[in-house]
Amino acid sequence: MTDEERNAPQRPKESHEVGAGLDLEDQELAEIEERSAISPTVVHEAIRKEGEEELTRSTSALG
Repeated sequence: MTDEERNAPQRPKESHEVGAGLDLEDQELAEIEERSAISPTVVHEAIRKEGEEELTRSTSALG
């Protein structure tokens, strides 16, 4: 990192941004974004599948 980059004003991270509140390097933030880029379709299917599995449980297993 150059002195110019180090001294440049940085905007505060919004609480919904990746790495908000953490002192992370750009490379680390990029890696987090890459690893967390799951499509809504995949999220929906994972939740649906888990719900289907829960519905097959016996009532005694729910307690």
